[in-house]
Amino acid sequence: MGRIQASWQIFKFSVGFVKSEKKLLFYPIITFFIQLVLMLLTVGLIALITYNTYEKLGGASGIASEIANTNSNAINDANQIVNSYSEKILPSLFTTENNILIFIVLILLFSMLLVGNLFSIAVINSVLQKIETKEIDIKLALKNTFSNIFHIAGWTLFNFIIGSIINYIVRALERIPLLSFIVSMILNAAWVTFTFFALPILAVKKYNPIKTLKLSTNLIRRKFGVNVISLGGLGIVNFLWFLSVLGLGGLLFHDTENFSLHSFITQLNLIIFFAYFISSLCFIILFSLVYRATLFMYCAKDILPEGINTDEINGVISYRKRSGRS
Repeated sequence: MGRIQASWQIFKFSVGFVKSEKKLLFYPIITFFIQLVLMLLTVGLIALITYNTYEKLGGASGIASEIANTNSNAINDANQIVNSYSEKILPSLFTTENNILIFIVLILLFSMLLVGNLFSIAVINSVLQKIETKEIDIKLALKNTFSNIFHIAGWTLFNFIIGSIINYIVRALERIPLLSFIVSMILNAAWVTFTFFALPILAVKKYNPIKTLKLSTNLIRRKFGVNVISLGGLGIVNFLWFLSVLGLGGLLFHDTENFSLHSFITQLNLIIFFAYFISSLCFIILFSLVYRATLFMYCAKDILPEGINTDEINGVISYRKRSGRS
């Protein structure tokens, strides 16, 4: 089977799967609302940290006095600004109360990432479950997913650390914008590509982050041509969805002169826009995960549960009796 033909069959199977299993929208919808709650809590705590720091500095009058004092003394010594920041702002920020709040914020941010990965893997588990048993049991898929929560949490933390390192490297090159842009594109594209199968791997294996990364990289290399074409196709699908969101926004809000939040038409347009954005986002996330799971089945036949037989993905995946997962 040619690379393009294989990629097309994987695409068609994924589309058909999403059409026939719309109940899987439960996953992205519940993920959206859980992450929304976590995000609101995070924003609230950041606002509280900011307020505590503001009060510690003496409010508006204290800050104004500090700025005036700094400006009068810093004309001949630029380091005075840095010294003032270190001596005044940082101690006010990193108080005992704020340190506790900052720690909670970090936990909430990590929880947002973990929730996203958990429910993404639950979708992948549901796809594998459908191939094994011809039925989808959401409770069982969630149970299988949460049974591996420690390895998933480990991968989430590992992925976050590497992403932070990449961002640090890119920021260090900001003085050379073109070089910073090129390095950012190369590093982020490489990391996204070679970790593409990390979540499907964690759906069937209890691996540590390093072993997960190695296997994901090997799977990408195993069917490199098909994977590159498939990832490119997925990128095009996501880009077209993004254009549809921009197009709808432009159509609904093109008359900026008459834009008013108190207008009934504006309020109606906002409801239409956000309804389309959220619903289409859930669909595109679900499709992307099913697509990833299908591509994974195509590339990783030797590590799949024995209940799955994918000798050829041509719109029909054969079934045989489930014999358990490793």
